[in-house]
Amino acid sequence: MHNEKMIKIGKTKVRKYAYDIAKHWLGKKNMSHQAKVLTEAEVEKVLQFTENTKHSLRNRTLVITSFASGMRAKELASLRHKDVVNSDGTIKSEIRLSAEQTKGSDNRTVYINTKLQQDLLQYAKGMHFRSGDDKFFQTQKTNSKVGFTPNTLCQFFHYLYKRAGIDGASSHSGRRTMATRLCERGTNLRLVMEVLGHKNLSTTQKYLSVNVNMLKQAIELV
Repeated sequence: MHNEKMIKIGKTKVRKYAYDIAKHWLGKKNMSHQAKVLTEAEVEKVLQFTENTKHSLRNRTLVITSFASGMRAKELASLRHKDVVNSDGTIKSEIRLSAEQTKGSDNRTVYINTKLQQDLLQYAKGMHFRSGDDKFFQTQKTNSKVGFTPNTLCQFFHYLYKRAGIDGASSHSGRRTMATRLCERGTNLRLVMEVLGHKNLSTTQKYLSVNVNMLKQAIELV
């Protein structure tokens, strides 16, 4: 620790590991660019990496949920069993997040597609939930009602991507990749805005990463 590199931000020096976490969690413009949008090959690389990690089912499901739902780290960390699972044991097609669970302090609905429902069901069956208030994504701690915090889940994604060999990715990569893929497939930008839970279209536009496929599709419309 004493030999760890120090980085100067303004007039303040911080340790490199603290800087890495801060730039991915806070997303400050003066600290780093936006979270990396992953290619399909990179997503598969991360998923394959999770297979050899401790708590592999949980880790894989977290990654899949991030990319397929577009939920923020705060929202994923806040999920309880009763938010995701119906009373009959099936997975909800719509997850309703309260104002306390979201970034903008407004209620919002997250839509869950059929494939993600299957992945969430497989994960839920492999866990031992004691009540509907148990955190859906649990840490290794014995008290499952505590689970991840937004900060610890952000750190989880940061180090998972880093260990998988994906540079520049963070907990926001799932949201940005999802938004970019939807637009690449011709989804109306206002629908993407609703899916992400944004209030302003300009915020959604900042999430998008223009790639070669999008350019090729656009030129075909001329």
